[in-house]
Amino acid sequence: MATLNFIKRKDVKNIESLGNVIAYCAQEYKTQYKNSRLISGINCLPETAMKEFIATKKKFNKTDGMQYYYAVQSFEDNLNISPFLAHQMAREWAEKCYPNHEIYIATHLDTDNIHSHIVINSVNMKTGRKIHQSTKELNQIRKINDELCIKYGLPVCIPKPKQKVKPMKAKEYYVADAGKSWKMQMILSIEYAMKRAKTKQQFIDEMDKLGYEMRWIPTRKNITYIEKTNPNHKCRDNNMHQEKFLKEKMEEEFEIRERLSSLEREEQEYDFNYGESHIGNDSRERLLESFDKLEQQSESTIRFNNTKSSGRRYNQSLFSTDNSSTEKEDNGTRELNSERAEESGNDTNRTGWENEREYAFGYRTDEQFTESVEEEMDPDILWNDDRSSNTLSDSFYFAGNLFKLINNQTKYHRKRIKLSRKEIEKRLAHGQKTDGYEEYEDYNNNELSM
Repeated sequence: MATLNFIKRKDVKNIESLGNVIAYCAQEYKTQYKNSRLISGINCLPETAMKEFIATKKKFNKTDGMQYYYAVQSFEDNLNISPFLAHQMAREWAEKCYPNHEIYIATHLDTDNIHSHIVINSVNMKTGRKIHQSTKELNQIRKINDELCIKYGLPVCIPKPKQKVKPMKAKEYYVADAGKSWKMQMILSIEYAMKRAKTKQQFIDEMDKLGYEMRWIPTRKNITYIEKTNPNHKCRDNNMHQEKFLKEKMEEEFEIRERLSSLEREEQEYDFNYGESHIGNDSRERLLESFDKLEQQSESTIRFNNTKSSGRRYNQSLFSTDNSSTEKEDNGTRELNSERAEESGNDTNRTGWENEREYAFGYRTDEQFTESVEEEMDPDILWNDDRSSNTLSDSFYFAGNLFKLINNQTKYHRKRIKLSRKEIEKRLAHGQKTDGYEEYEDYNNNELSM
């Protein structure tokens, strides 16, 4: 597999840095292979590459700005590839991607993985135009690299799928941990509303009561939440660090809740017309058949519980997929559960809102809800373990492994030091306000390394 990376240098606009890069690439011990050196030039001689680069720039009066582009084509460690082939692939890639440009190529063999350094003159030697690479062009360049790998029988680099949600930054975590994050309060409000809403409209009404407006438009990719008292406090769903907040997950969740609400209405109407005591075997079978149809539409795991004293079975296929239950299941029900779970899988249709759904429809109490969230949580990443701390005490847990994204970083401490008179005068002279003290962040690795 060959990977391609462009190296960004701060001094890339300085012509002297061009000489430094070529000198580094040309080191003999890095490029020596048998009786030859793996150095070559395209549209120039490797010995005079820098002079030819400069001559082309002067010819078209393009001596300012970006002087060159610097790329590295690397191969996997211990990949059985000939150094000559690696050098040839670098040449082919450069010729296809940058025709009519002077290019210097050096293949290094001093590390476990063979890699080629490619230095490209930023000015076209025929047209005088400078290179301006867009994202689309960079993707095409990498595609050519993959095509060369296929041509020579090498594996192709498969990029990681783009993350749908943005990871949490360390600073954001510490602000939330200190209880000063408006975004965290917004997230808690959404979780609170999801525990009380059976439909999308009820959710919107609950958020309105909590002081939030929403932009939930079919033609837009994201949901935007806005704090009424401070319109600058607004956040998109993909900035909330968990997939369950994404528009697609929320819409999927409310589709399920709409079905459940419809089923509840049908049951209430049935009870009103006939009464539980008059449900015969035929009626019960018809009711269970309607449950089966609903389950097939939702493509979700089935779980039946004997939740009524009359023995009437209630379909909970659209609730949580965990196996815990406060009621005992008979052998027939347990077998039915296991068979259907094997067919559909327990996690085929999870939205992330299963616990809140059970709470909203009355199948889970406050205590059971908290216990279920605690089971899914890593105790080291709870935002707050004081259950009587705020108005949203039943929803203060931020379900998800947010801090795992940054838990390998250093630990954070805030320190406050007194400034010297000279430092105070210096700051005042620059128009800066100061109270004579300065707070700064101190990071300590000792605790993590133990």
